[in-house]
Amino acid sequence: MSFKIIDKAELKFDLRNSNHIEATVLSASKGELILYLDGIEDGLEAEVLIAIRKSADVAVFQNAKLNKGQLRIEWSDLLDSWHDRNKFYADVFIQIDNKLFKPILNVEMGDRFLSEFAVGKGTGSKNQPVYLVYGTKGTTMSLAITKGTLYQMAAEKLQASVEVVKFKISKSGYIVELKVRTGAGMDIEPTNLAMIQRTTIENREIYYPVEVQKTNSEEMVIRSKIDQHGEWVPFNWDLYIEFNSEKWAIRGLLEVKKMRPLVAMKVNQDQFRKNVSLPDDHIMYPYMTVAGNLAFTYRPLEEYETEKILRIEKWAVRYAKLLAPFYQRRNIWIGYEKNSFGAHDNGYHFFKYVYDNNKHPEMYYVIRENSPENKNLDGMRDKTLKFMSWKYFVYLYSARLLVSSDSKFHVYNMQRRDSALAKALMRKKNVFLQHGVNGMKKVPVFHQSQGWLDFIIAPSQFEKDYITVPQWGYKSKDVAVTGYARWDSYEDKTGTISFRQIFVMPTWRNWMEGMSREKFVTTPFYHEYQNFLNSTELKEVLKKSNTRIAFFLHPYFKDYVDLFDIDESVIDKYGYLEVDMGEEIQKSSLMISDYSSVLWDMYYLKKPTIFFQFDREAYLQDEGAYLNYDQDAFGDVTFTADETIKAINKYVQNGFVEDDEIKRLRPKYFNYVDKNNAKRIYQAISANEHRLTTLKEDTTNRRIKKYVKAKILKTPVIGKAAKKIKKL
Repeated sequence: MSFKIIDKAELKFDLRNSNHIEATVLSASKGELILYLDGIEDGLEAEVLIAIRKSADVAVFQNAKLNKGQLRIEWSDLLDSWHDRNKFYADVFIQIDNKLFKPILNVEMGDRFLSEFAVGKGTGSKNQPVYLVYGTKGTTMSLAITKGTLYQMAAEKLQASVEVVKFKISKSGYIVELKVRTGAGMDIEPTNLAMIQRTTIENREIYYPVEVQKTNSEEMVIRSKIDQHGEWVPFNWDLYIEFNSEKWAIRGLLEVKKMRPLVAMKVNQDQFRKNVSLPDDHIMYPYMTVAGNLAFTYRPLEEYETEKILRIEKWAVRYAKLLAPFYQRRNIWIGYEKNSFGAHDNGYHFFKYVYDNNKHPEMYYVIRENSPENKNLDGMRDKTLKFMSWKYFVYLYSARLLVSSDSKFHVYNMQRRDSALAKALMRKKNVFLQHGVNGMKKVPVFHQSQGWLDFIIAPSQFEKDYITVPQWGYKSKDVAVTGYARWDSYEDKTGTISFRQIFVMPTWRNWMEGMSREKFVTTPFYHEYQNFLNSTELKEVLKKSNTRIAFFLHPYFKDYVDLFDIDESVIDKYGYLEVDMGEEIQKSSLMISDYSSVLWDMYYLKKPTIFFQFDREAYLQDEGAYLNYDQDAFGDVTFTADETIKAINKYVQNGFVEDDEIKRLRPKYFNYVDKNNAKRIYQAISANEHRLTTLKEDTTNRRIKKYVKAKILKTPVIGKAAKKIKKL
């Protein structure tokens, strides 16, 4: 059965003004929906509309005929077309003889969830898309459909939740007790505790047996031990309960979510007091997520995680606490970049502006001693902090404000959230200078609800109006449109080299996290770039035009750089920080990337770009994007090595000049093209300094207060009084 997607504005009637018609769902599968409509004569033609809530999309099935009261809707193609959408709810309507009806189900409230089924590719992973056909809440239950992940839909249908009620740490692992509650009767049989790696592409799972401690009609307590067995890979793993149930037709999976406050306090301690050490210089330990859930990390030990440095950190923090009044008066600001290893991005350029213009004498810059960019701080050593030194620990603990091009834990240890210093960092506010212009991929970790960022520096009004405020959820006053500090130093340097340079920089794919070198060489990423870089046609184009490629890999590719076999007569290969990326961009005549924000830097310099997106479908499934690549890309979009080489040849032939339609987009994406971005950033921070240098409440205390408040309000006397006050 064919359908078409239209906008609600195109409808000739208002969906809110519909009549009711009693309906019975005879069948609901991924292939079709069959309804019996009471009191409708045979032979009439109907039009079925399925409208997504909070969206303009309506799917319209035309020429559906009633046969013996039955209406058959073949919707598998529709569900496949909606496969890439995130969770949604949709309502079903039927139009007969120009009258609009909403099917009302004649079922009991407890039976309002009628059917569930998986659609699209997948093998029962936690992120397998699952659809539920159900009746909406209320006395009249209209027919609807919702889509979400496997574990989300299982929890929704069974009205289930899982809470960690006990947690014990031992030398060999961790013992957990979990309380499972359901609103539809305790009709589940737990089979395993599943530890699942937090990724959406590769599905890695480790299973632990469970033992039922007690059960009744509403809740069940189960126990399990988590140990070192299984094929662990870095980094984050979440807990789920695998179960069987007559009320759930596909794989049963429930997410282990909240922890009781006493459990949270035990989990939320320094990881080196709760870790399990492994023989291969890796550690495993539990932690509390931003949402307050129990999760686990498996990772290699960092080179600076030695007993000596951990001891220095402990005593430096105690010293800083003792002298807190003195250090607080100094109003210390700390600047840094990715992993405290760089000095070339917005963090460095803003710090340099502040230092050179003596704007804030108590601003300091953190960098590792072994960083190749440490030399960029020459002449500013009096305001430089050596990473993991005594002074660094004292000043970082005492700082009033963090100003950086990356999130706050890049100044410390990306994997530690529960040490005394980590908890102090959580309370400090962060001015996010950003690493790159947003739009190429979704970054939910930067959303306001996550609590990581406090004041955003935006490169343009476009980003503020379309991404930072509506998508990330920040208030307008928390976003300043200034341009990027590093752009103040940008200029065209193509004339400083004796050849034309093409800058090629693919971005990282999250699903390759923890991947072995053997597995990496089997990926589409490796094969596509090998085919591109080793193309005979590409080499001929480069040699004839005196052009070279600078192949620059994202820092997370550092373990795989040497695996690429290239022709050094026309290609230069660089790892992270082997060259100054900004300098190479300024020297280049053309840039090729896929979803990396560095493409914006090239566009800022009025140079052409190519979006080489051979794995767009997989990338959008895993990461998503705020921009529509087909409509908003400011360069050529290619999907194969041959198409990319053809685009390169076009720019070689026209002297590396942008297409006219690409030039016309520039005013939309950039407000400022001058040398005053760092000045505007400083002015924006100064105007908001009082609120930015005020500490936030400790997250653990906030959670405990919320829990205690909820418990108090549940007591009969206080609860009734609170409800009366709320009414007034």
